[in-house]
Amino acid sequence: MTVSSIVPVNNHKGNSSNKQFDFDFLIENENELVVSYTNSNGVIKELEEGIDYSIHQIGNKNGSYIIFPLETSEYGVLKEDEQLTLSLSLTIKQESEFKNSSYFNFEILEWTFDYIVRILQIIDRKISRCLKVNEGSDANPDNLMTEINNSKIVTDNAAKIATQMRDECVNNKNETNNIRKELNGKISEFNTTYEKCLNEILDKGIDTRADVEFSNITKKARAMFVQSSYLSNCITDIPEKSVEFDEMSFTIKSGLKVLLPDGRNADGTIKSVELILDSDKTEQIDKTLNQTVFIAPENIVENYIFQVPEINVYVQESQPEPIHEESNDKDCMWYCPSKAKWQRYNNKEWSEIQCTPILKYKIESDEFSSYIPMKPIELLKRSDKSEIIDWSIPDYNAGVTKVWTDANYVNQPGFLLWRATTASGSIPVMEISFDKKTWTEIWTGDNQHATQIRYGYLFVCPGTYYKGVRGYNQYLVFYPLKGER
Repeated sequence: MTVSSIVPVNNHKGNSSNKQFDFDFLIENENELVVSYTNSNGVIKELEEGIDYSIHQIGNKNGSYIIFPLETSEYGVLKEDEQLTLSLSLTIKQESEFKNSSYFNFEILEWTFDYIVRILQIIDRKISRCLKVNEGSDANPDNLMTEINNSKIVTDNAAKIATQMRDECVNNKNETNNIRKELNGKISEFNTTYEKCLNEILDKGIDTRADVEFSNITKKARAMFVQSSYLSNCITDIPEKSVEFDEMSFTIKSGLKVLLPDGRNADGTIKSVELILDSDKTEQIDKTLNQTVFIAPENIVENYIFQVPEINVYVQESQPEPIHEESNDKDCMWYCPSKAKWQRYNNKEWSEIQCTPILKYKIESDEFSSYIPMKPIELLKRSDKSEIIDWSIPDYNAGVTKVWTDANYVNQPGFLLWRATTASGSIPVMEISFDKKTWTEIWTGDNQHATQIRYGYLFVCPGTYYKGVRGYNQYLVFYPLKGER
């Protein structure tokens, strides 16, 4: 028999269905076939004939096939990421004796040569798959392979963990998007409900006292805008004891720093000119009327300082007409908030002047009484007119729902908006207190004869306690005002 040039190994990948696996080399008994199973992690285990697999035919020089797995095997059908290896294994030996004889058997000689060649094929296969270890090295190929396989397992596990983390990130992102959509829906629903409530309030009418109070708040807001525009470029830095008064005069100390309003920029913010007092400035006290003290550049006003009767200082949009005869209108000042400019009246006409007020002092019984320094540094950042007007507007994004019957405390100015359903003859009210002991009823609604929904709203200031009385299906929400709390 001849021996073909083959590699005495056959590898088979699984497909989750195949149970028949071929080998194309001769085996003369079942011990010459080695069947190995490799799992998805690269771990190899040798299988047992008769338990894990069975051999179809032995002695065929072209090979045969095996059946795997058997019912007695602990393994299942070979999967896509698993492998089955069928290899030839021969014991290296030579047990045939050849002596001089006229009965020399050439078939035995040929079998012996064939056996040796088959062993050489096995060895050649194994050598080609071996790690090459240099002479003198202490490295062990088997240990190296174990380390390589273990490293592969660690790497595969890390890849699986990374894949799981990626999937978790995707899930978290999707969950976050869903939460965001839900929140947007809730906000939209709230805004719709609020607009509906507000429209019903406007359609049905509100308690007259509430109208008056809201009107007063609106006026305060407008006044706040005017005052802030008037003051927003005043004193920015006042040193210790910057003003000294005696019976006859007052002294403004050196080091005083002010910003003089000089019109508005295109975006509505105020332009300004800085002025620093480089020496002490003394002025006589005018004991005829309460005075407002102004400061201006020395090239405009001698000694930097001048005084104007408080009743002659105007802060308004339209040009005033001086009418205070008791002061002879000899000196009047007018500040136009929209233009951010001061103008001075010289008994004939108005003319622009760079200046700003720095203090006011009071006269009582023809004597100096007290003074008030004007230090609105906190208003400098509010030079934008629209922002200042918004101070009286509720901040709807910061609304907080309150419990109807709880004594809620107010720590910042804002509006209460409430709704309650009542029967005939029963009116829901809001009670207000400053000490949680004495409560005052704030009535709302009208005296209808049928069950209906009542609405109301109220401005509350810091230090106030409030709670609802009577009614059912109540809804109470507090909206703080915009701007600083």
